[in-house]
Order: sequence, then structure tokens, then C-alpha cells
Amino acid sequence: MEKISTFFLKIYPIEGIPTRRRVLLHSIFWLIIFISQWVTLIPSFAVIYNLITIFYFITLAIIFFYTTVYFIFPFWNNKNNYRYLITFLFVIIFTISWAILCYIRLVLIFHYDLLKGFNINLNHLRKIYDDFWLVFNYNTIVFSIISIFFITLPAFFIKLIRSLLKNYSEKKQVEIDYLRSQINPHF
Repeated sequence: MEKISTFFLKIYPIEGIPTRRRVLLHSIFWLIIFISQWVTLIPSFAVIYNLITIFYFITLAIIFFYTTVYFIFPFWNNKNNYRYLITFLFVIIFTISWAILCYIRLVLIFHYDLLKGFNINLNHLRKIYDDFWLVFNYNTIVFSIISIFFITLPAFFIKLIRSLLKNYSEKKQVEIDYLRSQINPHF
């Protein structure tokens, strides 16, 4: 565990990381997620359809992850009185932004007829394209949110590891300070 934490802290230190490096590391992470999505979708449909679908899910994952980590979690960590209200508003805003992006994706797919020549049954997507309010169908929302959750799971896992490593390093520092105080009690 110590070797892993040392290696991880060299790549992504807990404190004092420059903004440029942080942006670079986050960009590399999302690029890896994009490539992994591309590899899983490439044999299925047309290239432009795959690009639109991947950008759709990656954009939603980015919105979900950064809003949750940098906006929602601090309210829960500080035991803020408005944390339930803010979380509820986040869910509402995320669902609305998800619906709008889903509809934009369907408009791009059907307006430009990107799947012409493929034998694919897209009647359920065609219905949503024809009637925007069908985007809020329970099955569609659950499937998309589960997909977005699995896309963002590695990012949450990395955030969790960083948090655990921070706790581990703080604990180690407290032990070192305690041992120093026992060796030199006058200082």
C-alpha cells in the first residue's frame, strides 16, 4: 500500500499541484474515458453516430462529476443546513440538462439521417425525437443515469483514493510528530 500511495502521490500530489498540471491530468483522464468508450462503440454504428453518442455521455459525465465533487460534496462535508435543498436542485438541474442534451443528440442523429443504411430499429428514439416530453420516460432516465454513473465511477474512485491517501499521510505525520515529541520532550 505504501508503494502505491507513494507512486500515486508523485503523479497527483495532495497539496500544491499547479493548475496547469491539474487541468492536464484531468484532460488525460477524460481522453482515456473517451478512448475506452470509442473502442466499445466502434464496431456498432456509423462513425459520426459514435462520436455524437460518446460526446453526449462524456459531456454529461463531466457535468455530473465536477458539479458533484466541487459543488455538492462540500455542502455535505461541512454539514450545511441547505445540503438537502442544494442536492435536490442539482438533481432537477442535472435531469433537465440531461434531457436537453439527449434531445440535441437525437436531433443531430435524425435530422442529418446519420444511420441511413444501417438495419437498426430506432423506433423508441424516433418517438422521443417526435415528442420531447418522452425524454422524461422512466426507463430512459434510469438507463442514462446508470450509464453516466458508470462512466464517472473511475473519477470518483480516483477522488476516493486521493482522499484516503491524504488521511493516510496525515496519520503518518501525526505519528512522526508524536515520536519526535517522545525523543525530544523539551522541544
